[in-house]
Amino acid sequence: MLICVEGDFQIQYKSGIENLKKGETMLLPAALGDISFDSRDATVLEVYL
Repeated sequence: MLICVEGDFQIQYKSGIENLKKGETMLLPAALGDISFDSRDATVLEVYL
């Protein structure tokens, strides 16, 4: 799970792109595979469940 605490960033994965901004959360399923991040000024909290 990724929580954007400050700023904004982009998550790129095989089948698409998602944008997250401050206050938004994204649950990343294990089946998603490889991902990459593009950020200039984001602070992101990474949580494992």
